[in-house]
Amino acid sequence: MLTGKEKIIVIEDDPGVIKVMKGLFPFLKINSLFAVNGNDGINLINETIPDLIICDIMLPDMQGYDVLSSVKANSKTYKIPFVFLSAFAEPTDIRKGMDLGADDYLTKPFTSATLLKTIEARFEIKRRNDQIDNAAENEKWLNLFGGNFNHEFMTPLNGIINSVELMKLNLHADKVPLTLISELTDAIYSSGYRMMRNTKKLLIHTLFINKVNSKPVLHDIENINDILLDSIKQIEKQYFDKKINFKIYTNVSSDRASGNYEYIKYIFDELLDNAYKFNLNDLPIEVVLKTEKSNKLIFEITNSTHLKDNELNTGNIWPFKKFHEAVDMNGLGLGLSNCLAICENLSYNIEIENMDGYVKIRIEF
Repeated sequence: MLTGKEKIIVIEDDPGVIKVMKGLFPFLKINSLFAVNGNDGINLINETIPDLIICDIMLPDMQGYDVLSSVKANSKTYKIPFVFLSAFAEPTDIRKGMDLGADDYLTKPFTSATLLKTIEARFEIKRRNDQIDNAAENEKWLNLFGGNFNHEFMTPLNGIINSVELMKLNLHADKVPLTLISELTDAIYSSGYRMMRNTKKLLIHTLFINKVNSKPVLHDIENINDILLDSIKQIEKQYFDKKINFKIYTNVSSDRASGNYEYIKYIFDELLDNAYKFNLNDLPIEVVLKTEKSNKLIFEITNSTHLKDNELNTGNIWPFKKFHEAVDMNGLGLGLSNCLAICENLSYNIEIENMDGYVKIRIEF
């Protein structure tokens, strides 16, 4: 059963097929957009994020398989149902499409009844999958608060309480060692900062999954270099008892970018913290802030890692995804997915390279 809110993108260059669909879809109260080649179709998909894609296999500029591969590689579109159209329904063509992730196959010529039945079936399956995903999301939240929440919030909270208790016990002492006061205040700062960052992670995740902040107000943010240096100082204070080997390189002609201060600060904080936690053998963590010829501001961070080649990429990052067995290494499992969501939301280009024992994350503001 169609609701009238569905949006379909059709990528087809046959005028006859386009005429049939343009005549049928308004009658069925289906919102539809059309592209006559693969490149325009991909752009249209990325701009509008439809509920269903119908695509011919033979297009003027590429094959429909290339369009499907592009859709599946994008974290915003990979779940959209994809139906192939073809006048040549060879078993090998069908098999290839299904192997790449296609959901269905329509042979030309087709009847209006067959087309409608295919569309309704895809939307019904999508609704059921969405219900399953929502149930899985709820289960993840329960698991989060049952395990990771206890570690990421209760552990630093206990640290704060215990440090304050020790300070109170020493209030009436004749002479309180300055070293003790320094150690306790460092511990309180580290625990408090950790709780603040975890609270931000939950808040940002909640805003994005509920689309509360889908269109944030952007400002001209100046002194990006100072924001980065402040994040580095805070990370060093958080891990006050350990030496962090940051190698910092800055070469900026314009130290500003369009964005949101809190989100840019969050990206720096999260990626610096991850680089430290996942760094191997105390090798240098390279941090670069530079301006390229296009006057785009570029942030890059490179560090050694235990991850296998291509294990970390923009296509396999999602909320609660774990990249390490130890609970204290993973944290809440929201940091990277929040960074990815922020970059997508603010139209920042983010690239991740993971090979030869190193991870390099590059963001173009």
